[in-house]
Amino acid sequence: FIPNKPSVEYPSKINCLGNNKNELHMQEKEYTVIGVKVEQKESSLLLNGTTTGSGQLLEGTHVDIGNFKAGKYTFKIHTSGNFEKPTSGDFAFSIREKENTSNIYANITANDLRNKKDSYTFELDEDKNLVIRLFANVSNIVFNNFGMSLKVEKGEIATNCSPYGQGSTEVNVINKNLAQEFIGMWYSNNSNTLYEDVKGYGYIAKIKENSKITISKKNAGNRFVVCLTKEKPRANISCNITEPSNAATRTEYSFNNTDYKWLFFGYYRGTDVEEAKKAGENVQIEIGDKTNYEEHKEQKIVLDIQKEMLTGDYFDLERKKEVHNWNKITLKGTETVEKIDTQTSGKYRFAITVSDIQPVAANTSALAVLNNLISGRLKVGSNNNTYIDLKDNTMHMRINGNKQIVIYIEKCSKMDITEFKAFLQEQYNARMPIEIYYKTAEATELDLTDSQIQTLEKLNKLRFYKNTNNIFTLEDIALLQATYSVDLKSYINANKEN
Repeated sequence: FIPNKPSVEYPSKINCLGNNKNELHMQEKEYTVIGVKVEQKESSLLLNGTTTGSGQLLEGTHVDIGNFKAGKYTFKIHTSGNFEKPTSGDFAFSIREKENTSNIYANITANDLRNKKDSYTFELDEDKNLVIRLFANVSNIVFNNFGMSLKVEKGEIATNCSPYGQGSTEVNVINKNLAQEFIGMWYSNNSNTLYEDVKGYGYIAKIKENSKITISKKNAGNRFVVCLTKEKPRANISCNITEPSNAATRTEYSFNNTDYKWLFFGYYRGTDVEEAKKAGENVQIEIGDKTNYEEHKEQKIVLDIQKEMLTGDYFDLERKKEVHNWNKITLKGTETVEKIDTQTSGKYRFAITVSDIQPVAANTSALAVLNNLISGRLKVGSNNNTYIDLKDNTMHMRINGNKQIVIYIEKCSKMDITEFKAFLQEQYNARMPIEIYYKTAEATELDLTDSQIQTLEKLNKLRFYKNTNNIFTLEDIALLQATYSVDLKSYINANKEN
């Protein structure tokens, strides 16, 4: 027992579902279609005007929203403003496969929106390029500042849309028993995957890396299988499957987890419901050694996020602010660009001016510069990587107080500024933009909404389960500071034992 620190005796968790990132992205533009002006933003649409006939309300037959990996997704639409329709006719919104638009994954009609049915869950069996359609089947539909915030997120939870399309964070508090019932799934030894099976009975649990995990239950059953995964278990996901020989009685098994984040525990496969109920009685999955059984308990609180949060961003409830120390630039070919040389004749790099970036001095360490930039397309390196070594797809911050990010891309090294900006625009239009996160010179403070204030106050008053809690986040991206009271009697008794 370590005074003033969480223990493994009664581990509970506060965790964060998702990465606060909307998977849906559209190209920003404005246009007028069948009498309706459309303002198309990255994750929203704003419509004004009256339809002059039936047809698509988006430019062309559809609008690309991105490439999506195989898995389950939830689509949510939030509306503002209003629309009026004539006696007959209406409009409908759908998400479809780009290569075969007859494949519809989500369809929401105007009547659904009136009835507050605003979310759909769908599953992709393989990677797909998706598009959206918005179709009006009659003239004289009047749109008055009718806005639609669109969100596609991983998983089956329809979290709130936000003004920035960032969604929400779901905070869970779970007692020491991490086992959540998960019926209708089973495993394949041949392919090392999970698959849907109505005869499968099991539990899932978010587990801690580099920790001992113990599974226990009251009665033996016809199975005792452990499937470890890096993501939340779902159909067709790869897993490490173990049917432990030392769980001969099929009532208890412990193992040391290394880098897996989730566990599927299958305890019965068959059609006898009573046998399944008996085999799954008092299942407990916990961190550490086996302890007495406690029923799984959890609390969930959803906290809206106004802007994507990175390291060092935080909520300040006292001042009622959401504080951000990072910003993101999506290169579209409209930026201020400077062409600068390298030590290799005929090859050039390009400096992008970013007005609110945190500049660095000439004597700033390379590590400090590395901590100021993040990009999925470009590696962060030193000045030499874009000047002498000429490593492809690298970037760094220009020193001596310049507010610039320097980029070196081999295929662009002989371009002029006009050609380079055209390349950036081409990447953006192809939905493969170069996006860079950077530290800002000054923090951006957003006023907390009433909903955020209420939720944060609720979190401040959160009551944990009996004894000390072990707190961690689901995706290892959110940090929560907890101040808690100690049960003095338990504290003294634990010290006596240790």
